[in-house]
Amino acid sequence: WSEDRGDGTGPDVWAQRLDSTGTAAAGWPGGGIRVCGAAGAQFEPALTPDAANGMYVAWSDRRDSAATGTDLYVLRIGATGVADPLWPANGAALCDDTGEQREVRVTGDGRGGVLAVWTDGRNFATSGDDIAARAVDPTGPRNVRATGLVARHRDGQTFLSWNAPPGTGWSYRVYASPSPITTAGDLAA
Repeated sequence: WSEDRGDGTGPDVWAQRLDSTGTAAAGWPGGGIRVCGAAGAQFEPALTPDAANGMYVAWSDRRDSAATGTDLYVLRIGATGVADPLWPANGAALCDDTGEQREVRVTGDGRGGVLAVWTDGRNFATSGDDIAARAVDPTGPRNVRATGLVARHRDGQTFLSWNAPPGTGWSYRVYASPSPITTAGDLAA
């Protein structure tokens, strides 16, 4: 949740682990833990469990709003309510591009990390809001970029292909044609 406890930093993100009776879990303070206490408002938290009885918490953050607008941050909290020491205090930037990033959602990726998706306004002036996503692993947000971009033009058609980042096991191809692509030979260089 997001709450302003009057310490001058504005609303901060808080978390609490409860046991099966609905009371604070052993080792967790009754008032929860402050996930982020950076200056500026932190709000709209979203969380999902990690693979070690802890959690990932992502949120909207205005610590640098004058420069970049609302950004998104994420932090991994261990089972005992202590932030992972491999992560920066007050979270790692999930997206701090200019424009408004908001409405972050997170879900486990089945490998101990999470996938985060959000509404992204960095291109709002030209194309409106976009949907953006980023992978996060136990050490922080991953910098993933497609490689091997190839563009081929043949008979009035342009074909693009690229390779996904290592470790994803995915490969993508996008085809567009004013007429049907009917055989694999139509895709040859």
